[in-house]
Amino acid sequence: FPSHDITFMIGDTVTDIVGGKNLGAKTIGVTWAKTHTKEMFDNIGADFIFEDVLMLRNHLLQKY
Repeated sequence: FPSHDITFMIGDTVTDIVGGKNLGAKTIGVTWAKTHTKEMFDNIGADFIFEDVLMLRNHLLQKY
């Protein structure tokens, strides 16, 4: 099996993204919970932003 050494923090708040960045994780903001907007995640520097769980799933399966 390939070795994977990437850690992701998936969160629906800016605090989640900041925490993930502080830990050195790739950060994924999700907007389907309606707690924060895409623009808020963009401003904080989330590595990826997804609007629904299928988009997130497909991205992870295709890239990692």
